[in-house]
Amino acid sequence: MTSGTYRHYFDEQGKRYSHVLDARTGKPVTHNTVSVTVTVTVTVINDNPTLADAWSTALLCLGRESGMPAADDNGIAALFITTHNNQFEEAATYRWQSLKTIEIH
Repeated sequence: MTSGTYRHYFDEQGKRYSHVLDARTGKPVTHNTVSVTVTVTVTVINDNPTLADAWSTALLCLGRESGMPAADDNGIAALFITTHNNQFEEAATYRWQSLKTIEIH
Protein backbone atom coordinates (compact mmCIF):
# COMPACT_ATOMS: atom_id res chain seq x y z
CA MET A 1 0.00 0.00 0.00
CA THR A 2 1.42 3.38 -0.98
CA SER A 3 0.47 6.86 0.15
CA GLY A 4 1.97 9.87 -1.54
CA THR A 5 1.86 13.59 -2.14
CA TYR A 6 3.55 13.54 -5.53
CA ARG A 7 0.38 13.47 -7.65
CA HIS A 8 -2.39 15.31 -5.81
CA TYR A 9 -1.39 18.80 -4.77
CA PHE A 10 -1.73 22.41 -5.78
CA ASP A 11 0.74 25.28 -5.97
CA GLU A 12 -0.10 28.74 -4.74
CA GLN A 13 2.29 31.68 -4.62
CA GLY A 14 5.32 29.41 -5.02
CA LYS A 15 4.31 27.01 -2.26
CA ARG A 16 3.11 23.43 -2.79
CA TYR A 17 0.17 22.16 -0.76
CA SER A 18 -0.49 18.44 -0.37
CA HIS A 19 -3.89 16.76 -0.38
CA VAL A 20 -2.78 14.77 2.68
CA LEU A 21 -3.69 16.48 5.94
CA ASP A 22 -1.73 15.94 9.13
CA ALA A 23 -4.28 15.03 11.81
CA ARG A 24 -2.09 16.68 14.45
CA THR A 25 -2.39 20.10 12.80
CA GLY A 26 -5.32 19.83 10.39
CA LYS A 27 -3.04 21.30 7.71
CA PRO A 28 -1.35 19.78 4.65
CA VAL A 29 1.94 18.02 5.33
CA THR A 30 4.91 20.31 4.74
CA HIS A 31 7.98 18.03 4.79
CA ASN A 32 9.80 16.56 1.78
CA THR A 33 8.54 12.98 2.17
CA VAL A 34 6.56 12.35 -1.02
CA SER A 35 5.76 8.64 -0.70
CA VAL A 36 5.57 5.83 1.85
CA THR A 37 4.98 2.21 0.88
CA VAL A 38 4.04 -0.36 3.52
CA THR A 39 4.05 -4.09 2.83
CA VAL A 40 1.31 -6.39 4.05
CA THR A 41 2.69 -9.49 5.74
CA VAL A 42 1.42 -11.83 8.40
CA THR A 43 4.04 -10.80 10.95
CA VAL A 44 3.58 -7.08 10.40
CA ILE A 45 -0.10 -6.32 10.13
CA ASN A 46 -2.02 -9.56 9.74
CA ASP A 47 -2.52 -9.39 5.96
CA ASN A 48 -5.00 -6.55 6.44
CA PRO A 49 -4.83 -4.05 3.55
CA THR A 50 -6.91 -1.55 5.53
CA LEU A 51 -4.22 -1.41 8.21
CA ALA A 52 -1.52 -1.12 5.56
CA ASP A 53 -3.37 1.84 4.07
CA ALA A 54 -3.74 3.47 7.48
CA TRP A 55 -0.08 2.95 8.31
CA SER A 56 1.15 4.27 4.96
CA THR A 57 -0.90 7.45 5.41
CA ALA A 58 0.11 7.85 9.06
CA LEU A 59 3.79 7.37 8.24
CA LEU A 60 3.49 9.83 5.34
CA CYS A 61 2.04 12.41 7.73
CA LEU A 62 4.93 11.84 10.12
CA GLY A 63 7.52 12.14 7.35
CA ARG A 64 10.77 10.23 7.18
CA GLU A 65 12.35 11.78 10.28
CA SER A 66 9.61 10.65 12.68
CA GLY A 67 8.06 7.91 10.53
CA MET A 68 11.11 5.67 10.26
CA PRO A 69 11.42 5.20 14.05
CA ALA A 70 7.65 4.69 14.37
CA ALA A 71 7.70 2.02 11.66
CA ASP A 72 10.76 0.30 13.14
CA ASP A 73 9.21 0.34 16.63
CA ASN A 74 6.11 -1.39 15.23
CA GLY A 75 7.94 -3.90 13.01
CA ILE A 76 6.58 -2.34 9.81
CA ALA A 77 8.29 -2.86 6.48
CA ALA A 78 8.19 0.61 4.94
CA LEU A 79 9.97 2.46 2.15
CA PHE A 80 10.12 6.26 2.41
CA ILE A 81 10.84 8.43 -0.62
CA THR A 82 11.82 12.04 -0.10
CA THR A 83 12.93 14.85 -2.35
CA HIS A 84 16.15 16.76 -1.83
CA ASN A 85 17.48 19.24 -4.41
CA ASN A 86 14.98 17.91 -6.98
CA GLN A 87 16.32 14.36 -6.52
CA PHE A 88 14.49 11.38 -5.03
CA GLU A 89 16.05 9.63 -2.05
CA GLU A 90 14.94 6.28 -0.61
CA ALA A 91 15.10 5.22 3.03
CA ALA A 92 13.94 1.80 4.15
CA THR A 93 13.08 0.48 7.59
CA TYR A 94 14.96 -2.49 8.99
CA ARG A 95 11.99 -4.76 8.28
CA TRP A 96 11.83 -3.61 4.62
CA GLN A 97 15.54 -4.30 4.18
CA SER A 98 15.10 -7.82 5.54
CA LEU A 99 12.41 -8.76 3.00
CA LYS A 100 13.38 -11.39 0.47
CA THR A 101 13.44 -10.26 -3.11
CA ILE A 102 12.12 -12.09 -6.12
CA GLU A 103 14.83 -13.57 -8.25
CA ILE A 104 14.27 -14.49 -11.89
CA HIS A 105 16.70 -16.93 -13.45
